[in-house]
Amino acid sequence: MICGENLYCENPAGPKCGPGGDIVDAGDPDGTTSGACTPAASMTSDQSLALVGVWFAGDHASQRAMFYDGTAIRTYEGNFDASGGKYVPALPQLDATLRAPRLAPGGAEMFLKIDDAGAITFGRSTRVGPTKWTAPDPLTFTTSGPVLPSFADGDNISPPTLTDPRRLIISGTFGYHELVETSDAQHWSLVSTTAGGTLFETSFVGEASLSPDGLKLIFLGNRGGTINAFYVTRPSTMSAFAGSAMPLPHAAGNSPITPFLSADCKHFYYTAMPAGDVRHVVLP
Repeated sequence: MICGENLYCENPAGPKCGPGGDIVDAGDPDGTTSGACTPAASMTSDQSLALVGVWFAGDHASQRAMFYDGTAIRTYEGNFDASGGKYVPALPQLDATLRAPRLAPGGAEMFLKIDDAGAITFGRSTRVGPTKWTAPDPLTFTTSGPVLPSFADGDNISPPTLTDPRRLIISGTFGYHELVETSDAQHWSLVSTTAGGTLFETSFVGEASLSPDGLKLIFLGNRGGTINAFYVTRPSTMSAFAGSAMPLPHAAGNSPITPFLSADCKHFYYTAMPAGDVRHVVLP
């Protein structure tokens, strides 16, 4: 654990560095509902961040954010409070084969897609300085049942949770896999696979992620012919998600993709189509 300068943490699965260099809790163990929040059905505001890109993910504790602009991976630092903030690109292009980065809680890791001449896999990179990252190492996936199928170009990985052990989602039009961290951050074991189609009273589109407590699934779905960002809950990480998904609010006329919900359920980020700008929704 290295705090102080708030550059990185040696144990990303353990406690996290706070913005002042202090250590903050890593979260609750699996099976608990402590600190769970519910997004409001209405919004206070929906404002553009004046960024064009997808897969925006922000971490309030480290005051860092990341999104993908289609050709490069860039880290953005900024103010995540209700007044918005400036986001300055701080990471140059790494490699054209690295796509769809997802900043992990704590700001010390990114999980991303690796496209090797059409062969899709997923990897993890760790922060070694304010704007420096290690080359990503491919993740290893294991299962006690059938071998995971090959990943497709439309499949994407989520940031990990703060549960103990951590969990993450790989999703696509097929549905979603939920995986749990095993021996270390490079090794993940399949917990369950949920087939796509009609899920949670929507037609499941994908782009799914778990909230940091693992109790909310945020995803894109089609309901009544309109694609929207939704969330569905569960009482424990030992339970399956069930029930009718609730839509996340946003400005009328915007078609959201790549949704991201903050840990406190007060900030919802998405890319609005067709304009392609990243937007910040403040929830009461």
